[in-house]
Amino acid sequence: QDLPLLSVLRSNLFYFTSDMLGRIRTYDRRGTFFDCIKKCAEEDSSLGRACLDFLNTRQEFYEKSQYLSLSELLLSVYHQTGFYESQQTKVNGSVRRANLDLLHERAKAFEATGFKGLYRFIRYLEDYGSGGGDFDSARAVVEDQNAVHLMTIHKSKGLEFPVVILFGAEKHFNTEDLRGSLLYHKDAGFGPKFIDTKRRIQYPFAPRIACEILEKRESIAEEMRILYVALTRAREKLIIVGAQKNIPAFVKRCASPKDTVSLLAGDVLYCRSYLEWITAAFISHPDCAKLRAFCDGEIPVFSDDSRVKLSIIENIDMLLEKNAESANEIEQKPCDIDGVLSRVLFTYPNYYDTVLPSKITVTEVKRRTAEEDDGAHLFQRSAERKTFSGAITSAEIGTAYHTVFEKIDLSKALDDVDVCKEEIARIKEAGFLTEDEEKAISAEKIATFFRQEIGALMRSCKNVHREVMFGIPYQANLLLDEFQSEKDIYLQGTIDCVIEFPNELYILDYKTDRTENPKEMAEKYRVQLWCYGEAAERIFKKKVTKKIIYSLDKGLAVNIGE
Repeated sequence: QDLPLLSVLRSNLFYFTSDMLGRIRTYDRRGTFFDCIKKCAEEDSSLGRACLDFLNTRQEFYEKSQYLSLSELLLSVYHQTGFYESQQTKVNGSVRRANLDLLHERAKAFEATGFKGLYRFIRYLEDYGSGGGDFDSARAVVEDQNAVHLMTIHKSKGLEFPVVILFGAEKHFNTEDLRGSLLYHKDAGFGPKFIDTKRRIQYPFAPRIACEILEKRESIAEEMRILYVALTRAREKLIIVGAQKNIPAFVKRCASPKDTVSLLAGDVLYCRSYLEWITAAFISHPDCAKLRAFCDGEIPVFSDDSRVKLSIIENIDMLLEKNAESANEIEQKPCDIDGVLSRVLFTYPNYYDTVLPSKITVTEVKRRTAEEDDGAHLFQRSAERKTFSGAITSAEIGTAYHTVFEKIDLSKALDDVDVCKEEIARIKEAGFLTEDEEKAISAEKIATFFRQEIGALMRSCKNVHREVMFGIPYQANLLLDEFQSEKDIYLQGTIDCVIEFPNELYILDYKTDRTENPKEMAEKYRVQLWCYGEAAERIFKKKVTKKIIYSLDKGLAVNIGE
């Protein structure tokens, strides 16, 4: 499916330009575009690397689609690619993000019906669209906002408000399309004016009149649909405002002779504005006797339970003067400034408790602390991705090393490389490592660790606790400066290794990060080790005297102190 593929490549997900797509096409002029991308990805060039990155990302999301739900998969695409966050920097960014949220909600609703899978969801969207359906887009205006919203009738579609005011009801319908020299209707065809060249005049004839009648009916029908939208936006009160120079004449024109309270089709077509339709309909309402007073003949009245308050203002100047007098009376009344300000400027005393998360991980504490020191990134860096060849990521390698340190038999002579290889094979046979993970682990690095003082200490100590999971309550404002609350927050994490002595504890954390300066790496993880120390002291009721970072990349242990 080349067209959807090109759409994705050209989008803000991958930023391929037209020139890049043209160069990719040259790799296989007769094959599919996906075949071209795979061939281009084999080359070591900027374009080839871009294609390889696309293939890696596609493969990763394909694998996720096998076990994630549809809504979870969408969230993964949104945030891992930075696509969701990037929409805020564009025009109408809030609406764009709201549309993405709406797509996510529709995916959840689709799954709730019992249907599963990305393919079924796409087919559902395609079938719905081809059948004439149209999903409402998200709107920037929220009807529950405590504010006055000024908008067109079209933009109010789908929204509701307690009170709605319809202004300008007297404005005439737009009939400019019916005044052109040539009309066209899908059923009647072309409708030109007849031109008499001898008398040098032009006038409409049958085809033109037919097109004009059909166009006018469709235009009136559309205006009625728009008026219906306007009249159904109010939940509690609807106020309709219209102006006329000669009110009696206007009412008489709207009140055409009739024997029923219903409007006839001819009356509807004859009207030129919303106000004429509304007046012609409500002139028979029990509460609109003021309108019937302008008419000469008898107007039938229908019974209706709805209540209408009709106000006819013949002198606008008197109304303005009356409003001015009311305003002066209000200004003369004493105002309790302090009381008003105390209400306006009121701040909930426990506000920071309301925004405090119930729990936080040690990794999140480390990340937030780093942002406070270095500044926050506008977009989070993408997680390291798998290569298209299937090799495991560095994050998976780090997890594999932690598994080895957790499961390895400390009673063995682990300073010997061959013994470490046997242990790694044993752990793999036990089902804790995959074949790729086993290949990625260096037995030499494991043996180097156990040759050092900390490794030997770990083997000789009787009480060694590995992969210690914890969850402790901790006062929020003491954990992070941004938490301005004294409430407890639940801190959770996993300590790689705790070496327990009779009167003290050592904390050990293994790192597989590639680094040129292990001391800088230790400083980077200082907050994380501090959290581990606080947790270990509460769990084992002993003081932590050493917190050690061990770099597997450099084969070096760094003590960051108490």
